Amino acid sequence: MQTTIIKRPTYPIRRRRESRTERLAGFFRARPNVWIDGRELGPVAGVYAWRSRVADVRRQFHLVIENRQRMQNGAVVSEYRYVPEPRVMRPTSAPPQLSFLE
Repeated sequence: MQTTIIKRPTYPIRRRRESRTERLAGFFRARPNVWIDGRELGPVAGVYAWRSRVADVRRQFHLVIENRQRMQNGAVVSEYRYVPEPRVMRPTSAPPQLSFLE
């Protein structure tokens, strides 16, 4: 009696596409402390929803994103920048203990 092995078809594993919110968070992280014109965010996050996605990035990724507005040729230009939180340096060894009883 011969055993027949049935091979199941293999399908490529589909990776989840990066959301536009994730893409925008990466865009900001790649440009820390740089003011970015809001018009540059449209192609990254979606032309009609980039403002909402900036708010989503702030909320979901806990990024500090500042906003400023300025006048340029009679029009208001909105600019955004990601400000990374300062890293806290931890001592590598415990500080010396002072003894007042000596």
